[in-house]
Amino acid sequence: FKEDAGKHVLISNLIMPTFIKDLSNPQYRIIWQNAGIELSEASKLVFIGYSLPSADFELRQLLSRMTRKNAEIEVVDFCTDPERQEQIKKHWHNFFGKRNISYYFSGAKNYIGTIQS
Repeated sequence: FKEDAGKHVLISNLIMPTFIKDLSNPQYRIIWQNAGIELSEASKLVFIGYSLPSADFELRQLLSRMTRKNAEIEVVDFCTDPERQEQIKKHWHNFFGKRNISYYFSGAKNYIGTIQS
């Protein structure tokens, strides 16, 4: 209706990777459900600069339940220390198990440059 024009107020809302999230909002539930559907249909997942923290419990649950067993997984980070690279690999393999995971430790800019070539 025309009399309602301009009366809607939108606010930003970040859902941080912490243990104290409130996802009870019905719109969040719809978003989460749709994310699960998209994950279940994805043949490839790329994580850029994401550390998969334990505190991000809800996303970890969504990933573990909805990621296809044959989905390609790529982890992109910037890390030049070989010891730290091994820690990162172990962390992701502990979560995803024996799946084939590709790692790119030269940063997002270089990763994006390789996929555009």
